[in-house]
Amino acid sequence: MDKIREKLATIRADADAALNRAEAAENLVKRHEQDLLQKDQEIASLQHRMSLLEEENEKLAAQLKQTAQQLETASTSAEHEERRVQNVERERDRWEAKYEDMLAKYKASQAELDDLLKTMENI
Repeated sequence: MDKIREKLATIRADADAALNRAEAAENLVKRHEQDLLQKDQEIASLQHRMSLLEEENEKLAAQLKQTAQQLETASTSAEHEERRVQNVERERDRWEAKYEDMLAKYKASQAELDDLLKTMENI
């Protein structure tokens, strides 16, 4: 009978140990399930954020393309205006040279006229 009681006590002790291990395992499973749920929520949040960032990236890429086109147009216009300015400057230089030439001729004619008038006064 003592053997049966000892065997029964051993079985109870094994059962208690198994129950403790099962409870510990259940607690561990619950913790892992909570961690998994938290990770799933983090993944969903990150996926949503990634989606928003992709949309923003697409908008920025479109804006960049538009800005690049505007820059190219502005650059082309600036080059055209630069050529116009150069042409106007050349024309101005031509007119200034013509003015200087005419002024020199006028002064020469004026001096010649002054000399002629003095000569006529002396006669």
